Amino acid sequence: MRHSTAPIVPLVMPVVIVTVLAVTLTGCLGGNNQPPPGTHNVGMSGLAFVPSTLTIQVGENVTWTNNEAVTHTVVSDNATDPFSSGVLSYGQTYTHRFNQVGVFPYHCSLHPGMTGTITVVA
Repeated sequence: MRHSTAPIVPLVMPVVIVTVLAVTLTGCLGGNNQPPPGTHNVGMSGLAFVPSTLTIQVGENVTWTNNEAVTHTVVSDNATDPFSSGVLSYGQTYTHRFNQVGVFPYHCSLHPGMTGTITVVA
């Protein structure tokens, strides 16, 4: 019986490339279901935004999550950076990136007593 002396590299390289691509794509697609760095979370529960005030850095995101059976919205009160989530049902999220320094009050258009403020610093 004769053994091949052909190099193994041609067979190993495709496996390495496929493995690296799979790991890279899993990270890019959020395979671990974690928010991207620089994302802050605000919940909606007890007819309130929790926390109701938050301080973040320029360029960071805020993700609001509706944790209640009632619908909510997230609507900006600041004309320099308007945003609006539309109606969010239980479990739905809305994310907004803040690219300007300032104070950004917001409210739920369905529940006027639900208010919050995002303060963005440099």
